[in-house]
Amino acid sequence: MNHQSESFQTGNQSPVNHPARAPVSSAPPPGPAAGRILIASGHADPQTARALSLAGHEVHECRDLRGLCLALKHQKPDVVFVEQSAIGPLDQALRIIRGRHQSVPVVLLTGDAHPGLNPIRYGYYGVLSHPVDAEHAMVLTAHALAHHRMSLRIAELEVETSTHGFFGLVGRSAPARRLYHKLQAAAASDVHVLLLGESGSGKSLAARAIHDRSARARGPFIALNATRLSETAFSAEALINRSLGAPDLRRNGALDDADRGTLYIANIDALAPRLQDKLFETLCDPSRSDFRLIASATEGLDQALERGAFRRDLYTHIVQHPIRLLPLRARPADIAPSSEVVLEELAREHGRGRLMLAPEALSALEKYPFPGNLSELRQVLASAVQHTMGEVIEIDALPVTVRGTRVSHSGEHSVASLPPDSGQQRRGLLFELLSRAPMKMRDIEKTAIEACLQRTGDNVTQAMRELGIGRTTLYRKLKKYGRR
Repeated sequence: MNHQSESFQTGNQSPVNHPARAPVSSAPPPGPAAGRILIASGHADPQTARALSLAGHEVHECRDLRGLCLALKHQKPDVVFVEQSAIGPLDQALRIIRGRHQSVPVVLLTGDAHPGLNPIRYGYYGVLSHPVDAEHAMVLTAHALAHHRMSLRIAELEVETSTHGFFGLVGRSAPARRLYHKLQAAAASDVHVLLLGESGSGKSLAARAIHDRSARARGPFIALNATRLSETAFSAEALINRSLGAPDLRRNGALDDADRGTLYIANIDALAPRLQDKLFETLCDPSRSDFRLIASATEGLDQALERGAFRRDLYTHIVQHPIRLLPLRARPADIAPSSEVVLEELAREHGRGRLMLAPEALSALEKYPFPGNLSELRQVLASAVQHTMGEVIEIDALPVTVRGTRVSHSGEHSVASLPPDSGQQRRGLLFELLSRAPMKMRDIEKTAIEACLQRTGDNVTQAMRELGIGRTTLYRKLKKYGRR
């Protein structure tokens, strides 16, 4: 064994007669000493656990690999001690622990004072040999705790000092930074997460960021939309080609494919009752498939609970860590950096050079409420790129609903001057009208048909062309509204 692993070993010899023990006996690093310690050992060695408990640590013990898996699921340890005889091959325990907690230090307990392979090369923080010296274990624990907390602090500083965003999410405003800290905290744990926010607010990006930052980052990320999810795609219940005499081949569903990874279900409030049952059964029995669930929903989830359309016991599973994403209009300072990233993507897609917004165009974007949030921002910029020849996007290239809308001191919207009789002008006028007072879709459709017939002198052929509908559809609507 090399010198690095020898410095962490202990035996029956006295510390005075063992020069290799000298560096370990140095004072532990400053900072809070207490931590959560998990010990997976097949030996009945209460002395070590008792010594760590007396030092102020919260100690939990298990006896085998199954107990270790259960403990890692329900606890968040700061240091883990594992014994090779209890957990099997050296790399197996590390895979299990890293799958739950990526940065936690792992110390190997071994009965061999000189193991043939260096466990530290596998990724173990240190090695202790039986019988374990209590003082040595406490010093090593203090150093491991300091190492773990430093790793967590570095991750926090990466979020705080980021000048661009967080794993695909863009924004530098105070609300954005608060969101990044919540996502980082969710990534550091292994509990299920519920993302709440308006459509287009970036919930799928947040889910992916949590996965990429978590201990499950090397596992699969399975993304589903509950509004168009079939039972066959969700679970492995369908048999293939049975009618043709083929063997019973099972097709994996999302619940199986997400094993050791993350399952993201968008619009979970729209999940069918039968699929809710399957998901609940799987969450209650992790042995079937070990995945972390991230779900997203709008305000419709509360309504589904009130109607009884969503299982309340399933809701208690997915609401362990709720995170709310603010709409884009609530953080206008993030429109500029978000636009920069979107324009970079559009430039690559269209083979264009560098694209940027003129000051007037950026000002118009920052004043627009963006009811469609980030999705609408991308659509607006994609349209502007199509109408721009150079690298600078002027305000005239923006859709009229964006460049023609400005907030006055009274809070009302007004339409800017536009080329006469343009489609953009008509949409802008309609937008102005609807922003002042809501109208039902029936009234909007009826008014559009009546205005078109009046303009064309009741010429049905011309009216159907201008309205973009067929003759049969137009006659049906005229009958519906009492015009024919």
